[in-house]
Amino acid sequence: MASLPFLHGRERHTLGRGVSWGPGWAWWLRNRWAVMGLWGVALAGAAVTLGPWLWRTDPAFQGVYQGGDLSLRLAPPSLDHPLGTDAFGRDVLARLLQGGRISLGIGLAAALLGVGTGVVVGGMVGYVGGLADALVMRIADTLLAFPKLVLLVSLAALFGPSIPLVIGTLALSQWPVGARLARGEVLALRQRPFVEAARALGFSRRRILFGHVLPNAAAPLLVIFPLSVGEAVVMEASLSFLGLGVQPPLASWGNMAAEGLNPLAEGAWWVSAFPGLALVAVVLSFNLVSEGLRETLNPRGLRGHS
Repeated sequence: MASLPFLHGRERHTLGRGVSWGPGWAWWLRNRWAVMGLWGVALAGAAVTLGPWLWRTDPAFQGVYQGGDLSLRLAPPSLDHPLGTDAFGRDVLARLLQGGRISLGIGLAAALLGVGTGVVVGGMVGYVGGLADALVMRIADTLLAFPKLVLLVSLAALFGPSIPLVIGTLALSQWPVGARLARGEVLALRQRPFVEAARALGFSRRRILFGHVLPNAAAPLLVIFPLSVGEAVVMEASLSFLGLGVQPPLASWGNMAAEGLNPLAEGAWWVSAFPGLALVAVVLSFNLVSEGLRETLNPRGLRGHS
């Protein structure tokens, strides 16, 4: 009876891949790109969380109309406005921080909901098999066959733009990937000795799945989560850029970039450039973190860099 927790603990410690956490994280610290990505994610999170308290400027204040100061319209970067102002005299830095909080919040919520749902559903049908497995996988294949942006635009145009709808549609586009990956891992693990031992001891299917199988499938699922966050941030920015995502006066990096198109003709490059650069930096950071996790949890990759 005591042998099963020991086996499970050992499997969980190695994440089912034969790679212990200690050497993996030691390698992580030597991988400058992975560390750079982690720092990028941490700095972005700190900026959007603490920024509004450190930079106390109202992102909705329209200096052109509310203050009557026409000199604030498309003012270039200065000490008073480090990233300049937009066509309404609003501070770009304040709106960038507000937009980052919304964009990153939507990306994290959509990835958690989508990947989490996919992992649970894919793990369950992969372990049970049969008709449920075939049906769920055909639904996932159907969703994967649609171009994601077309699907998201269609749903947003059909139901109207709102933040909950954006999160829901992004999660809908994310769950098939998590479901297929979790299903594949469960299919590979459900015949392992520690699972057979759990069955022999009379453990329930739910206990075996959530207590033994899915924890040992954590490695590839950890890798796809940062990728899913980055993809969700890009998709949200695309919807907001098209006017089908976050609606003004709330800022997101997507609608800020859209609002900066007309000012480009007047030489006001900063209105769209800074949200675009923030978007690129954050998505690149999440991708670097995902790549670092893949290399850390991959025994071949780890041996190749040792």
